[in-house]
Amino acid sequence: MCGIAGFLSLKACVGPARIETMTRTIKYRGPDDEGYLAVDTQADSIEGIPLIGSDSATPTQRPLETFTGPARLYLGHRRLSILDLSTAGHQPMRYRDRWIVYNGEVYNYLELRQELKAEGYEFATNTDTEVILAAYDRWGEKCVTRFNGEWALCIFDPRRRTLFLSRDRYGIKPLYFFRNQEFFAFASEIKAILSLPFVPRSLNREKAFHYLALFCRDHTEETLYDGIYQLMPGHNLSVNIETGETRTLQYYTLSYCSELGEYDHRLALAYAADIRDLLFDAIRLRLRADVPVGTCLSGGLDSSAVVTIVAKLRGVETTPQDQNTFTASFPGEPMDESSYARSVVEDTGATSHFSYPSKEGYWSELPAILHHQDEPFGGPSVYAQWEVMRQASKHVKVVLDGQGGDEVFAGYRDYRMSFLANLFAKRRIGALVTELWSTIRLTNGFRKAVAELKPFPFFALNSSWKRRVHGLRYREEFRRSKEILAQANANGIDYDGSEHIDRRYSQNINELLANYMTKYSLPHLLKAEDRNSMAHSVEARVPFTDYRLVDYVFSIPGIYKIHNGWTKWLLRLATKDLLPEAIVWRRDKLGFATPAWASRQEEWKFWIEHNFNPLNGSS
Repeated sequence: MCGIAGFLSLKACVGPARIETMTRTIKYRGPDDEGYLAVDTQADSIEGIPLIGSDSATPTQRPLETFTGPARLYLGHRRLSILDLSTAGHQPMRYRDRWIVYNGEVYNYLELRQELKAEGYEFATNTDTEVILAAYDRWGEKCVTRFNGEWALCIFDPRRRTLFLSRDRYGIKPLYFFRNQEFFAFASEIKAILSLPFVPRSLNREKAFHYLALFCRDHTEETLYDGIYQLMPGHNLSVNIETGETRTLQYYTLSYCSELGEYDHRLALAYAADIRDLLFDAIRLRLRADVPVGTCLSGGLDSSAVVTIVAKLRGVETTPQDQNTFTASFPGEPMDESSYARSVVEDTGATSHFSYPSKEGYWSELPAILHHQDEPFGGPSVYAQWEVMRQASKHVKVVLDGQGGDEVFAGYRDYRMSFLANLFAKRRIGALVTELWSTIRLTNGFRKAVAELKPFPFFALNSSWKRRVHGLRYREEFRRSKEILAQANANGIDYDGSEHIDRRYSQNINELLANYMTKYSLPHLLKAEDRNSMAHSVEARVPFTDYRLVDYVFSIPGIYKIHNGWTKWLLRLATKDLLPEAIVWRRDKLGFATPAWASRQEEWKFWIEHNFNPLNGSS
């Protein structure tokens, strides 16, 4: 896992100082090595010149500080060494005449390597990076459809005179870019792009409105900084290095079964068996590393399943490793799940490590967390994860986590409401009554069930009703949001947002899950996890986002996602013989809950004051 950056000047040659600043801004993403490439894009025969910085592990190359050009294109890389720890994994890496800077892991690289070897390709390293370059040589831009993993990459192709950028299917790894008539720049994090003197630090007011009033964060390519964009998940971007012309192509779309279907328990068990096999293989691939691998453990179903399967897989290895787990604990708080985490640790024989986030710690760490997140993040749960990653960095270099389980298998309250709406819309009254009664039973009473289901969007017969309910629910949040935006001189925003509200209250359970998976929930969680882990030079891997597993689960009719009041029904069936019964059949759903130490408004005020202060020329 690494940090990447690139800088293209379209009208004049430039020196290397800017790429050095960009790359070193994100040094923590890759403290093990530093490398650069300089290219004269106007030459008849384009040849990249490899350069090194003071942190480079390959001192035989030319120092960046001695380079005087000419060059209009620079690539920069910070390496966190995970596979092939030797200097053979140094980047930018060359294969034939193409160069790459790359952040991520392609977990099926061994299988792809064998396939490519059979076609005559040769390899000099044991890295997945070299496999990516060979795959690009063999299959062109379509090579990414063969990758199983998480990535943000840029390949410089002198034959086509292009930069080829790509981001993984679900946006696990970040990739941002800026462009105008004179420059194109990209990087793993926004702050690296903001280090360029010609990039304005200006608030994107409409995006801020989406975030504050509608809770929409990463649903479009826009960021909270005007002019800085993210390459969307499942997309490729091609840049002509002579003209700056860009071309974007979506190579992956999450499709889903739109049918509610009829429940058949024999089919449910068959689905669960397939899911179990897919999850085992997803985790098996994500244990590939030449460094210690640990696991995050909240005590919930998703992370507990990961920890247990890791223990099963390591039990059959010839040289089993101890498994280290990392948990945030809140003693005395109602959301503390440490007892469940301890039961999993006891069951698997893992070695546990606990961190204890506090209110004082939150306010102390807030400046550092906001610096690494680049944008406001929505509450203390991100701080709790920050502490988990800090603890993990003392013991391992890679962690597996359970992110994505809720979005794939329907774990949140909104999914239950959508499921009931789906039943109501299909006039499945008997099943609707059964689910309502089951919800009352599982939540221990009518009052708790009403709180669980409020508001009741399944009674809505049209979208305008849903918008009114949503407006009542968030009226106070909306008022406070406008106050915060006023402090950032963001008056005059005129945006209805009904489209996003409708998507977040879909009456089709699989459609809602797809929207949360690609727009409203998972992208935000993955972004927070990437920044928290990489801030501590730790690589986070998320097996629930293995595209084979995701595509399979979304091909299953909606009736199987929730059953007799139980969310995550298929995952519970798939893991019921693996996990302690108290975890499989837990009735409370906490997510990654934390005490309410601060409001989103306070966090935003802090971020705005430090990023858009009119006194420093920002707006």
